[in-house]
Amino acid sequence: MASAVAIVAVPALAADQAMVVLDLSGSMSRESGNGQARISMARSTLDEALANLPADLPIGLAAFGGREAGSCTDIQVLAEPRNGAGRPIAQLVRAARPR
Repeated sequence: MASAVAIVAVPALAADQAMVVLDLSGSMSRESGNGQARISMARSTLDEALANLPADLPIGLAAFGGREAGSCTDIQVLAEPRNGAGRPIAQLVRAARPR
């Protein structure tokens, strides 16, 4: 019997703000089991999640592994939390490249 697992991003309604943390390590360039690069899957999932967040929820973006190849301790804040940041964050994520 085949089974399927769905992962859904749901914002916490009681949250004062949210921070998305993006893995930009080299492993995100690898293909997942469905033949799609992990970073592509992350971008798609994040686009959908950001579209469903309330506009008045301050949201920010942090990433790790994006400046130093092979280092997951390389952490940087790419966007401080602010209202209406869903579209700008999605653009940052689309432009980000794993190292």
